[in-house]
Amino acid sequence: MFRQIKFKTNAGLLIDNENRYVTDHERRLDMLVAINGEDKQIHARNIVKKHVEEYRCPACQNRVIYRSGPRTIPHFAHQIKGNCQAATESETVEHLSGKNKLYGWLKDCYKDVELERYLATIKQRPDIYLNADNEIYAIEYQCSPLHEGLFLKRTTGYLDVGVVPVWIFHSHFIKRKGANLWRINSTLKAALRKSTSTFLLFYNPKQPNILTAIINMIPATTVLYYGQMISIMLSKQAGLKNILSPPEKDISYLSEWFIKRKVQLNNEIQYKGLRSILIKEWYEAGISPYKVPDFVGVPLLNGCMYSVPAIVWQGLVYIDLLKCLKIHGMISKVWIRTRFLERIKNKDIILNQSPLMKQDIFTALVEYLNFLEKIDYLEKVSVNHYIIRDDFIFDDTLEEVIKLRLYNFLKGI
Repeated sequence: MFRQIKFKTNAGLLIDNENRYVTDHERRLDMLVAINGEDKQIHARNIVKKHVEEYRCPACQNRVIYRSGPRTIPHFAHQIKGNCQAATESETVEHLSGKNKLYGWLKDCYKDVELERYLATIKQRPDIYLNADNEIYAIEYQCSPLHEGLFLKRTTGYLDVGVVPVWIFHSHFIKRKGANLWRINSTLKAALRKSTSTFLLFYNPKQPNILTAIINMIPATTVLYYGQMISIMLSKQAGLKNILSPPEKDISYLSEWFIKRKVQLNNEIQYKGLRSILIKEWYEAGISPYKVPDFVGVPLLNGCMYSVPAIVWQGLVYIDLLKCLKIHGMISKVWIRTRFLERIKNKDIILNQSPLMKQDIFTALVEYLNFLEKIDYLEKVSVNHYIIRDDFIFDDTLEEVIKLRLYNFLKGI
């Protein structure tokens, strides 16, 4: 499990494994909301210092202490944390500031918004609890590293009680590796969600009115994803639906993708060789890896379902199409789906755990078959059967033809 490692500097400050300075204030902060002497919730920013009274934690009911000062924002901290579920993670000033600003934005948009409401049935305390458009949402603003297992536990906890989790990550999680290429850790992969395209959400409290989204996300490798960064203005008129359905934008990285595809293919051949299930099965099928057609390993909007490069899972599907045709004289959807499921069970194809994608394991497979039909490689002869067209042309112009038709396919044309 992930451990946050901290090191002391010569100045006596702590540095965590994200290379961010951690002050004493950052290690002690707990919450923005507490229960006052009248059994009412009160926000720390509404405390008048001269009125001294006791405050309690909404979750464990133990005493919390009000704190504020020039180097921190008003907040409450447990006097003794003990086993309070709500105090399992200390919060940084940046985290409290960010969720406070997001709360202010949502409060301007909706009536039923609560900060740090404790959900006793699942023992979780979302940063912001929101009732809007006949849905209950839990907004989580994540600033510190979070292990994938804990992320999945929290996310499924919300889903199990009918709450829609919305994860917004601090902008320091954005790791650019190219103009449209990003390094995505396992937790971010698990947090991928889908509207018209697959996307992630980021926020920096230093830019309080702007939320950043990376859209059109498609995996290039197990850790590198292509995608385009856009900004979304947060205003009273732009509520939660605006960030959960980011604006559409044409994919602009297809040329970069095909360059990367060639590199991946060469890596499979030169560095893995017969240790690669893909290369092994191609050779067994009498196919030279150097002559694999350009429609194998294309970017698809649902490709985030699989934790293997497109060249791998599509290459295995390509072999299965040829095998099915050879055995049965035509290609059966049922046969291909059954074989695909076997490959998942055998771990030839690895699934991503992305509970917010709301798609079944065959979604990307179906998209790929539709694309092969779109480029006239496959021809549907019945509802559940295809053949490979005899007149499909394999020549030097195929890559450019594929790019053009792929561009239109991804746009829905």
